[in-house]
Amino acid sequence: MALHPVLQEKLTASLEPVSLEGLPRREVRLPAIRNEVYTVLGMRRVGKTTFLRQVQQAKQQGPGTGASGVSELR
Repeated sequence: MALHPVLQEKLTASLEPVSLEGLPRREVRLPAIRNEVYTVLGMRRVGKTTFLRQVQQAKQQGPGTGASGVSELR
């Protein structure tokens, strides 16, 4: 069964790479603890998704940016 065209368009757009250049970095440390889950809470449109994308980007960049277990976003 095919998705509705509007739903397909939104899904495709959400999977495209997003540029994080020029966006403010948060000063946050997330210690690496196995089997630990973090929750990001906040009001609408305050940057929760952007923050999570920054954390993901930092972890993908390798040592010193999160691979060692600590994500420092500045």
